[in-house]
Amino acid sequence: MDFKKITLSLALSTIPFMGFSAEYYVRPAATGSADGSSWDNAIAFATMYENINNYNNGDTFYFSGGVYTPAKVIGITNGYTFIGGFDPALTGTNHDTPIYPSSTPTVFSGDLDGDGAMSPGDLNRLLAFNTATKDDSKKVILKGVEFTKAYSTQSTTTEGALWIRNCGYVEVDNCRFYGNVDDKYYGGMAFTGEYSTAYFNDCEFTNNRAVSRGGAIRLSSNSGTKGLTVFNRCLITNNKVDKNVGSAILVQQGIGLYLINCMVTGNKSGEETGAIYSNGSDATYSRNVYIVNSTIAGNEGGAQVQMTDNANLYVANSIVVGNDTHAPFNITSTKDFTGKYNIVGNDANNILSWDETNMTGKGLSDVFGSQDVASASPTIPYGATAGELSEMVSSWGIAADLTVDKDGVARGSVSVPGAKVGEPQTTTIDVTDIKYATYYNSLGYIMPESIKGAVAPSTSGDRLTTDWKYQPGNIVPAASALLVSGEAGSHQASLKLAENSKDENLLKGSDIPQLTSGGSKYFKLANDAEGGLGFYYGAADGTAFTNGAHKAYLAILSESPAKAFFFTSETTGINQLAKDAEAAAPTYNLTGQRISKSYKGIAIRNGKKYMVK
Repeated sequence: MDFKKITLSLALSTIPFMGFSAEYYVRPAATGSADGSSWDNAIAFATMYENINNYNNGDTFYFSGGVYTPAKVIGITNGYTFIGGFDPALTGTNHDTPIYPSSTPTVFSGDLDGDGAMSPGDLNRLLAFNTATKDDSKKVILKGVEFTKAYSTQSTTTEGALWIRNCGYVEVDNCRFYGNVDDKYYGGMAFTGEYSTAYFNDCEFTNNRAVSRGGAIRLSSNSGTKGLTVFNRCLITNNKVDKNVGSAILVQQGIGLYLINCMVTGNKSGEETGAIYSNGSDATYSRNVYIVNSTIAGNEGGAQVQMTDNANLYVANSIVVGNDTHAPFNITSTKDFTGKYNIVGNDANNILSWDETNMTGKGLSDVFGSQDVASASPTIPYGATAGELSEMVSSWGIAADLTVDKDGVARGSVSVPGAKVGEPQTTTIDVTDIKYATYYNSLGYIMPESIKGAVAPSTSGDRLTTDWKYQPGNIVPAASALLVSGEAGSHQASLKLAENSKDENLLKGSDIPQLTSGGSKYFKLANDAEGGLGFYYGAADGTAFTNGAHKAYLAILSESPAKAFFFTSETTGINQLAKDAEAAAPTYNLTGQRISKSYKGIAIRNGKKYMVK
C-alpha cells in the first residue's frame, strides 16, 4: 500500500477544487472526514481559514455555533457567503436558516491569547475583505455572525472587527458587533468600510469604543464614485469615543450614508461631537447623509448629527432630538437640504429651514418623556403616508424596504415618524345634537369615518358657500378651519404632520382661546331660535370675540349688511329647509292673534317667543 499517496489524498481533500461554487460546513474543530461536506464531516475553522483564498468565488460556508478565533489576519479576495448560528447538534446537511438572534451564536473573537481581556496581542481585524471590484461580481454576504474583542493599539486605518476595502458588494444581515476597542486613534473598531458598497440589515452595534474617529463605525473612500453604506433596521447604541468626531459613526469620505429604519441612541463622547459626524461635500466627495424612518436621540456629548461646510442632508419621517445642553443638529453650512414629516429640535447655527410638515423645536423629554428611547412608544402625530414618503425619496436612491419599521412591523399606509411603529397622537372632534360643529387644528389629521368637513370659500348675500371636500378618511391639511357634520358625539381623529392648508376659506381658528382676527366682522356657529342654524355675530355688531380652543369662526372682510350667514347641507339641504320652514310658519302675538310682517313687539312662532324690532 502506498502510504504517501493516501496521505497526499487526505490533505488534498480539505482544499477545495477550483471551478464551481460549493457549500461547506464549518465547526471550531473538525469532525469525521473533515472535508466540509456535512456537519458530520465538518472542516475545522483553522483549516478553512488558512486556505480561504483557495475556495471559489461564490462558495458558501455554514458555521455551527461556537467561538472562532483566527490565528492571524488574512485578507480575503473572493466573494463568499458566511452563514452562522447553526445548532452544533445538527447532523447531515441541514442548513435551514436559524432564527436570529441565534441561541447558539457563531462568534468571531479577537481574543487571540484567550485571557478574556483586551491586550496588545489580540487581533485588530477578524474578517478582512478586499475583492478589488466595483460591481457585485464578487459578492460578500455575512449572516448571523457576531464580532467581538477586536482590539487595536496601532495608529492604522487597517483595523475593525469587520474591515472591507474596495468591495463592490457587501451584505451583512442579522450580525452583532460588540466589545470592540481601539485604544489609539483611528476608530471604527466594529466596522470600517473603505471605498466599498455595503448593506447592513437587522444588525446591532453596541458597546464599542474608540479614542476618536467613530465609536463603532468609520467610513472612508479614495474615489468620488465609491463609498456607499446603507444601514437598514439597525440598532446603534452605547458606543463611545473618548475624544471626538462621531460617537457612533464617522463619515470621512464617500458617496453617502443611509440610515433607514434605524435607532441611534445612548452613544457618548468625551469631547463635544455629534453621534453621527460627517464632513461636508467638496469637489470630490458628495458625502450625502440620508435619514429616513429613523430615530436619532438621547446621544450624549454633543449634537445628534454634526456636519461641516457644504453639507448634503436629507431627512424624512424621522425623530432627531437632543437634550437641553446641545442642539440636535450642528451644521456649519448646507449645499443641499431636504426635510419633511419629521419631529426635530433646533440646529445650533440656525442653518436648516424646516417646512410646515415638520414639528420643530422639540427636546428629548418633549417626545419621550422619561422613557428609554430604544424601547419607547412616544405619543406623536402620524408622519408621512407611504405615498408621500415614496414620492419624496424617489430621487434619493433608497435601497431598503420602507414599508416596515426597525422590528419588521408593517408601517401600513401611514406611520408615525421614527424607527418604530406606534399609535398616533389623537384629538377629539365634538359634534352636538344639531349634527354640526366647527373645528380647527394647527396640525393635520385624518378625518374620522363618521364625519365630514367643509371649507367656506365665499358668501353671496346671507348665503355661505360650503365645499365639503374633506370626506371620511381624507387627510385634512394643517391649520384647517372647518365646518363639520356628522352624528352627534365625540369623534376621535388621528393627528398627522401635514402641509398647511392652501384652501380658499373664510373660516379661521385657533388651538387656544383667542380673540378673533383677520376680518372686519366675526360670526360663530349657532342654532338661533329665530333664524335656525347658521353663523351669527359672536359679539355685538360683529366685533371681535374670544374664540374657543380648536373652534372655527367666520371672518368677513367686506361691508356686508348680513347679520348672519346660512349654509346648505351637502346631501339633504336640511339647514335651508329648516330655515325656510321656520320662516313660513304662522306668527302670533301674546293674545293669540296672527300678525303681519309689519308687527313690532313680542311674537310667538312654533311655540317660541322672540322680539320683533
